[in-house]
Amino acid sequence: VQTCALPILPLELLLKIKTFQQVERRMIMDMKDHVLHAVEITDNKKLVSDIKVRLDGYWASKTLRDTKVASRSLYSRLYDAILNVSNLTLATNNIQPLLQADDFDTVYTLYTKELYKIDTLYRKAIEAIQYVTGKGIEVLKELQTYAENIYNNKYIENLGIKVNKTISFALAQNWKVRDAYNQYDFFAKYVQPFIEKDKKVFVIISDGLRYEVANELADMINSQYRMKAELDSMLGVLPSYTALGMAALLPHKSLNYNDKGEVVIDDKPTMSLEQRKVFLEPYNGTAIKMEDLFNLGREGGREFVKSYNLIYIYHNLIDATGDALKTEENTFNAVTESLSRTRDMIAHLINNLSANNIFVTADHGFLFQYSKPNEINQSAVDESFDNAYISKKRYVIGRDIKKSENSIHSTTDITAGTTDPVIFNLPKGPSLYNFIGGSRFVHGGAMPQECVVPLLQIRQLKSEKSRDTT
Repeated sequence: VQTCALPILPLELLLKIKTFQQVERRMIMDMKDHVLHAVEITDNKKLVSDIKVRLDGYWASKTLRDTKVASRSLYSRLYDAILNVSNLTLATNNIQPLLQADDFDTVYTLYTKELYKIDTLYRKAIEAIQYVTGKGIEVLKELQTYAENIYNNKYIENLGIKVNKTISFALAQNWKVRDAYNQYDFFAKYVQPFIEKDKKVFVIISDGLRYEVANELADMINSQYRMKAELDSMLGVLPSYTALGMAALLPHKSLNYNDKGEVVIDDKPTMSLEQRKVFLEPYNGTAIKMEDLFNLGREGGREFVKSYNLIYIYHNLIDATGDALKTEENTFNAVTESLSRTRDMIAHLINNLSANNIFVTADHGFLFQYSKPNEINQSAVDESFDNAYISKKRYVIGRDIKKSENSIHSTTDITAGTTDPVIFNLPKGPSLYNFIGGSRFVHGGAMPQECVVPLLQIRQLKSEKSRDTT
């Protein structure tokens, strides 16, 4: 349908007009330009209010169904992207407490209280931009570049500098922080007290579920009837990678590496689901993949869990997507899907399997940037790692690894409680040792996004009254 061009009208007047798509497009362009030229903003209340007005309108409504207006979700995602980038700008303009931090404990606490929100804003912004770009709309390309720049250059770079300057003291203190237990203490500190009281416990372990994502999951759970979620954190093992993180979450007396560089518990392998079951059996426990438990349905699930006091449930969508070169750009979409599936599993456990005590945690988190990193992000490491057990982009492990000026250097007895002091190097900050394979999604290092492990405890509420008094 051909329509006449609208005359040039003041934005305040156009804001009240919700009849024409041309007005929607004009508002989007002007709001986008406002964000791009508001580098030092200290208040975006007006923009937030204006976007709310547009999202309450006909063309961009999130509540009206799309049966007649196919573009409705497109407009709403355009506004989502603009709002999240504006909030990202505001958040990165307010990191003075980080710049003043002089110890790792402070950096850790700042991350768990405030800084994680910057990662969420970036994730939400990029996911919305990906959506509209996937529909062939290129209007936010400039906004994407802007978001990448402020996220990486103002936030990640400064966070990396602070980690580099403060981590040596934390390592000298046996890798401890004031306000959290270590990840390798998870079973003893959190799970075993329930087992000793003969209470059934469910532990959902989502591979790559970082702290900021778990915070969103907590909000989702707390918005649902009969559920209460409380988010805490644990200081993850270093290097922050799957084999070591998964083993640390299991009950164990001794955690170590064998001569092949494989993580073992009491000299037994830990990598597969069947191998992990061995360590749960003494506690009347077992392990199962999340999808397999879903597929059992209500009656099959009840039959499966009734014989056990401890059930570890594993989920691997985030890490499986991000760790593959062909799919790493879809990491944030995988996060959204993983959130939905984990929320559904928690509801299934409570509503269908009579679960009262549920933990959600992870082996490690991740760093992700949508644009491919350039050579500036690569560490200049001169030493050869020929003797390494494992050599990856974010970590190198072995028994004969030399110290490097460009690396964080320590041993796993300090950072993971292993019996033997196996040596590792991590590139400083967000840097990489190499670009083999994917390079947008990485983990293994000491950035808070990687080593601050979420610990979400979920309980069933018996009534609305108990929700208010708990």
